Amino acid sequence: MKKLLAVLLVTVMLVCGCGTSGDSDGADSTEAKDEAAVSISEEELSEVWDSVKPYFEGIDALDEEVTIRYGDGVGYQLSVPIYVAWKSGALKELGVNLEWYPSASGPLRVEAIAADEIDLFGTGFGGIAIGCAQGSIKMLNYINDDSVVQKFYVKKDDPLAAADYNKAGFRGSKEDWKGREVYMQSGSTLQYLLGDSLSKIGLSLQDVTPVYMDQPNVNAAMFAGKGETWGVWNFQCYDATLEEEGFVPVIEGYDVGINLVTGYGTSEKAWSDPSIRAGIEKILEAHYAILDWMMDSDENMEFAAKALTYWGEAEGTAVPYEENLAYLQETHYYTLEENHEYFTETVENNYGTMFKALDMAMGAMDFYISQGNYQESDRKYMIEHQEDLFTAEGLEYVNSVR
Repeated sequence: MKKLLAVLLVTVMLVCGCGTSGDSDGADSTEAKDEAAVSISEEELSEVWDSVKPYFEGIDALDEEVTIRYGDGVGYQLSVPIYVAWKSGALKELGVNLEWYPSASGPLRVEAIAADEIDLFGTGFGGIAIGCAQGSIKMLNYINDDSVVQKFYVKKDDPLAAADYNKAGFRGSKEDWKGREVYMQSGSTLQYLLGDSLSKIGLSLQDVTPVYMDQPNVNAAMFAGKGETWGVWNFQCYDATLEEEGFVPVIEGYDVGINLVTGYGTSEKAWSDPSIRAGIEKILEAHYAILDWMMDSDENMEFAAKALTYWGEAEGTAVPYEENLAYLQETHYYTLEENHEYFTETVENNYGTMFKALDMAMGAMDFYISQGNYQESDRKYMIEHQEDLFTAEGLEYVNSVR
């Protein structure tokens, strides 16, 4: 089986401008940061890490230290809990030596987990879908709803910017959207958002004029004034420059009610290894301790935003503190209780009986199947093998020790 770690690391260095990670102290590319470029002082950072410590009192450490190879992106809200647990030293105190392998996308992390290059990964829907369709992953929980950071913008002098909201929750009528030129990344969650939104007013992607390109090129076209409508995601939605330059959101994922989950996944091999599984379970326990910390007070949420700001600046993906704070405040992180419901309770839908966790992905699967990205056979496989693809065992462990 081909080795994929080099692909993971080289890709993220090209896309995200960050280096590799991996010593026992969690020495990622932040160790080589340019101090002058970081706005969060060491004193502020120490205050952040110190504020976390009380939330780990009473959590038992592992009897033997274990190394967990973790694949994820950098500077994303889904990764904040595990990043804070790692960089604060909490995981180390619990006996988990986390090695962070930066990766540009969920599908790349799925390839890495299948090749036994990593033990655990965080991903959005893209990685969840391909991993479940291939049968190469085991989902452990859902981290957050990513729909809040999926938006389409127009310039404020565009008539669509002042159009009434329709019954689906976004601006414009069928006539407003027909033939409209829309810049976005093909196969992305933004494409799903647009297709799903248009379907609610009787249109499809065939009724607009999509212009597909990578997200950096979409951003460049947007600020160059090329095009009519542009899809933007992640922390870019909180870039103050958008408002300053006169851009107005006309479709927002959260408002139209799409489900775009992110989550932690592992492999059957890793989960079957008692030592690795114990380390992953301890990471899940730490994840929910950090969520308790974040949600406990406005001050703690501000601390989390400082950590995210420091991280982005150190990795070369700087986003101002105020925007990171808004990013985190508007993000819904799924609680332990919500996850236990999603991963244990079932529902009936048009495709049969399934865990709520799988049902939450069916809307996106409808769209991607219609676009030819997946086949009905992929959906059938997910449903038939859902007991293997979604496990509540890690969640039940956390419940048993909290």
